[in-house]
Amino acid sequence: MAKAGDDYRSAAQRVVGTLDLSVVRDSEVAPELLAAVGREVRASRSLPFATALLGAIENSDRVYDWNAAVVIARLDAALVTEAMTCVSLGRRHVESTGLAWAFGELSEAGPEIIGWLERVVAEASKSKTWWRAAFSLQKLGQGDAVERLAAQLKREGLPPLDDCLTDIGDERNLIAVLVHANADQVARGRAVASLKATYLESDDDSALTNCGWLIGRLHLVDDEILERIRELATDESHDVRYYALYALQNSPHPGGAAIAKRALSDHDPLVRRVAVRVLMALDTSESRETLRQVAAEEQDDKVLAEASRLP
Repeated sequence: MAKAGDDYRSAAQRVVGTLDLSVVRDSEVAPELLAAVGREVRASRSLPFATALLGAIENSDRVYDWNAAVVIARLDAALVTEAMTCVSLGRRHVESTGLAWAFGELSEAGPEIIGWLERVVAEASKSKTWWRAAFSLQKLGQGDAVERLAAQLKREGLPPLDDCLTDIGDERNLIAVLVHANADQVARGRAVASLKATYLESDDDSALTNCGWLIGRLHLVDDEILERIRELATDESHDVRYYALYALQNSPHPGGAAIAKRALSDHDPLVRRVAVRVLMALDTSESRETLRQVAAEEQDDKVLAEASRLP
């Protein structure tokens, strides 16, 4: 593992030193290399690379958008803020889902980053970006994301429940369903029945992702849903895998331990992070022992930080 780490470090130094953004555009790039690039930019305080990275974001390029976000999430807030002053942030940045997520990972974010995320919530037309910016604000201590988004939807006019359930892959509809379900027991019953049917039967990634989130928020994991989660936790889609585990994190089920343990081998560190949270939510002697093993063996610093929160 040490040799692999040295190889990624050397490659990252070359990438940063030559301002080579081609690795960020590579759909097959190893997550470990992106993490190493982020660490190198942070350690060297390379404003030229941070500025180039931020300036090249195009929300239509999903590969670059996400890979750039993974790197930005490894930087310190001061460097990102400085890079923001060097780039003309425009519409493409407002609509960038990756950037909206990455800014929430910057724990020492100041008013410039917080103000940017507030602008995104107010202006983004892309629902996923709108949603992600609000949850980044929540992570930065700026209030509850669902309350923020629900209040905005109420001001704009809450769509009917049936319309929302028909298009559950849209994050604005997702929040609207939660508002309806929390306000009325009859609406909640209709929503629960529809969500479970969609989760069990759909093959649409957006619908499965958003149903996973709502199933967690509404604490709907039962034996039938658990078996579907077991299947989806190995899906090709990162979002489907992540939110299948998110459902278990927020609606723990004893049978979820084996699913989470298997997910600790996922190639994506974000999936491994949520798997750690599932085990923490279960809080059994077995899950705590597994978390101690993760803390001893995990190579990704953010997954390691999550596992190390074990008392």
